[in-house]
Amino acid sequence: PPAAGPGAPVLEVAHLDCAVGGRALLEDVSFQLRGGEVAALVGRNGAGKSTLVRHLIGLLPPSRGGVFLHGRPIRGRPVCELGRRIGVCFQNPADQFFRTTVRDELQVGLGRRGADAAACLADLCRRLRIESLLDRSPYRLSEGEKKQAAIAAVLAMGPEVLVLDEPTVSQDAAGKEALAAWIGELAEQGLAVLVVTHDLDFAGACAGRWIWLDEGRVRGDGAAPEIRPLLCAAGEKPAGAADAAGADPGRAARSSLNPLTRIVLLTAGIGAVLAARSNAVLLAAAAAAALLLLRGGRERRLRALRLIGPMAAMVFVLGLVFFDLHAALALALRVVGLLGVAAAGFAALRPEEVGSALAAAGVPPGPAFMLTAGLRYVPLIEQKIRSIRDAQQARGIDLRPRLRNIGNWMALLLPLLVQSALLADELALAMEARGFSGKDRTPRRPVRLRIRDAGIMAAALGALAALVFWERGGLG
Repeated sequence: PPAAGPGAPVLEVAHLDCAVGGRALLEDVSFQLRGGEVAALVGRNGAGKSTLVRHLIGLLPPSRGGVFLHGRPIRGRPVCELGRRIGVCFQNPADQFFRTTVRDELQVGLGRRGADAAACLADLCRRLRIESLLDRSPYRLSEGEKKQAAIAAVLAMGPEVLVLDEPTVSQDAAGKEALAAWIGELAEQGLAVLVVTHDLDFAGACAGRWIWLDEGRVRGDGAAPEIRPLLCAAGEKPAGAADAAGADPGRAARSSLNPLTRIVLLTAGIGAVLAARSNAVLLAAAAAAALLLLRGGRERRLRALRLIGPMAAMVFVLGLVFFDLHAALALALRVVGLLGVAAAGFAALRPEEVGSALAAAGVPPGPAFMLTAGLRYVPLIEQKIRSIRDAQQARGIDLRPRLRNIGNWMALLLPLLVQSALLADELALAMEARGFSGKDRTPRRPVRLRIRDAGIMAAALGALAALVFWERGGLG
């Protein structure tokens, strides 16, 4: 396709830097997008493409530089408002669904436009050829159809800029051809389209201009025939700083406690929060959980706060609505204590070490495999919460912790329940495939339980028993 002609830029990225944990993810990234232009952001996996996408809609704040829409900086503007002008379709389309039919998904965006819903729906279906999908559940579509429905739901808001993050994932050849044709039609209607992909053939089919991102830097920006030889000559390189930046420095710093001791401490902590009745004890448990989280790395603390803060706020508001201030405070403290202890405890557990400790304790292989496999799913669920939250905000759903937004939280809870059910199904299949009840499997060599571990476990369980005894009013 030909490159776009001259015109005022709709979206501009100017000298943008991003650093996480002292590691540079993006460095001095600059480019512009004009109306009616299709540009492809290309580069290998780990080059920083998805990180850049999150900056384009305000999900991540830059360390330096900024993003401008029609010359105005987007920094400080709510993501839910930007999503109506900068449409982003993320890699996993299921993260952006929360209604029972595709028609209802499209109506959400059309309602936010304030336009003639019937006429816009008919036009959208005609252009994207999705009439046959309207009355079907978005979760029961094929992966290619899910992509189509997600793109249509984003376009229903009438954005000026459309960003497609890896749109060819799970698409067959016919789906890619249709998608490239749709992108061309959208550009003809004046949209600025940025296609983020590492599929060079697809990039060549839909975009006349390529922006080559490598190790967080723009290495080339120009016509596709000029950039493609440079990119191919560079070849694939090992993942650099962008891949390592996601590591949690707090996870590497572990004590020498036996994994079984960690499990007992985690159980005792959760039991103490559940057994506590007075707000003073709940406050002490929440403070202890906060101290445990502070021992971890900065990234782990931030992730825990993003999870615990909104949940505690929502529970507190619900407690005020249905009970009183005392009950609302107790509920919020209990949630903070439970989630804080769980976050601190699970972050310090290696699944393979847990399996070894359970084997040493004589736990049957079935429950041991279920627990160790479940521990591997904890970070996946945490990541899923973040991706669903970001995807829904990009669709214009206001999920900020405010009283008026409580109803919008169903947009987060429903897809999370669906995704958790899918993960549980995968876990069940994995257990069956491993034949966890077989007798021929050789367990890992167990880690020896030392006197110190036994003392810590006895102290933790003793403290839990004393707390339960005291909260129940002693012998009286």
